[in-house]
Amino acid sequence: MRRGSWTSAVATAIALMTSTPAQACDCVPLTPAEARSEASTVFVGTATQRVGHPDEGSPDPVTYRFTVERVLKGEAGPTLSVRTNNSADACGVDFRIGDRYEVYALDADGTPFATRCGGTHRIS
Repeated sequence: MRRGSWTSAVATAIALMTSTPAQACDCVPLTPAEARSEASTVFVGTATQRVGHPDEGSPDPVTYRFTVERVLKGEAGPTLSVRTNNSADACGVDFRIGDRYEVYALDADGTPFATRCGGTHRIS
C-alpha cells in the first residue's frame, strides 16, 4: 500500500459501519513505517475499558479506553479513548481488556480511530 492508502482504507472501514454485517474486511496491512507515517496518533497503552456494547454484527463503532504508557506520535494524555468498528468483518480491532497494544490511529473528526489495516497490534 502506498502513502495515503491507509486513509482510504480507514474511509472504507468507516463506510462499512453502515454496510451489512456479511461484508468482510479487505485490506493490505501496512509496513510499520507506512503505518506510523499515515497515523495521526501512535501510542503504547493498555486497554482498560470497552464503552458501550453494540449488538453483535451491529455496524455501530465501539470505544475503548486506554491507559497511555508512551506516546510515539501525536498527542495523548494519560488516558485516551479510541474508536474502532464493532466487528473484524468491518476491519475493527478486537482489543482485549488488560492487554497492551501499540495503537496506530487516524483522526476521525477529532477522535482517534483504529482499524485492523492500520498497524495496530498487541504487544507483550
